[in-house]
Amino acid sequence: MGGEKNLKAENIDSEVLKVCPTSLQLDKLALQKDLDDFKRRLRLFEYFNSDKDNDKGSTDLEVSRFRNKSTWTPPAGRDSFLDSFLEAVQREVDAFQPPKYVKDNLTLEEREALTNLWTDDNIVIKPEDKGPAFVIQNKTDYIHTAKTDLSNVNFYRKNTVDKTPETAERVNKVVREMLREGDIKEKTAEYLVTNDVRTSRFYTLPKTQKAKDENGHLKIRPVISGNGSPIERLSEFRERQMTPRALASAIQTREVELDRLWRKIRKELRDLESEKYTGEIDSALSEIEAKYKLYKDKWEE
Repeated sequence: MGGEKNLKAENIDSEVLKVCPTSLQLDKLALQKDLDDFKRRLRLFEYFNSDKDNDKGSTDLEVSRFRNKSTWTPPAGRDSFLDSFLEAVQREVDAFQPPKYVKDNLTLEEREALTNLWTDDNIVIKPEDKGPAFVIQNKTDYIHTAKTDLSNVNFYRKNTVDKTPETAERVNKVVREMLREGDIKEKTAEYLVTNDVRTSRFYTLPKTQKAKDENGHLKIRPVISGNGSPIERLSEFRERQMTPRALASAIQTREVELDRLWRKIRKELRDLESEKYTGEIDSALSEIEAKYKLYKDKWEE
């Protein structure tokens, strides 16, 4: 990187990136929105957890998790204590006056450096792959490395048209078939059906722990983000349904492998058994058996 402001950004303390900078101005609209969300959560909790209405909640994972979020708020007047508490909180917030001076938790140089990083269009900031640090990259080099990776025909194929609408229609067809066959409920189908979707995004994460390539560029790990894509919700639903079964299958398979390994080791050691080595073999068997039980108990957990 070059230029005065970039040099200042390079000198910023790495610890600064781990803190939340003090907000020097109060955003009253954001504060009121947070307060409204807080009041809604309390009213929902009272509505679905009161003794007289304890049958309103649903313990069905599919219904409770895979459904479009509701914006409904229970009306006031159900619980006088809750109403009084929320009114008092609202009055306190309305009467609040922010202090004239707010102590900044960053120095002037640190805040200037963060501003320069945020507004510099010539750099790309990404977290490192498998690490806690952030990496500042030259945008030109970042784009060049990404395009080089995408040009590998062994892993990528260029499309002349956007396949997102076609994929969305295929997903919706699968969801409708699942609903018709009774595999999912209607609210789940409404959640899984894709309407407002976008194309998956491609980006890369730098591998700082590995040597650079022949051109002096950082090696990368390519990532395709499916957030907002047609398959996002269907993939989430499939993972939620399949994870317990896959885990149970893996535990059963590993237990069979451990049993087979234990029998094989015991047979081979006993085949070598003689009066001279009986004590050593028994000791080895005891140690292996203890380790076997330890691993087995961990898998059963």
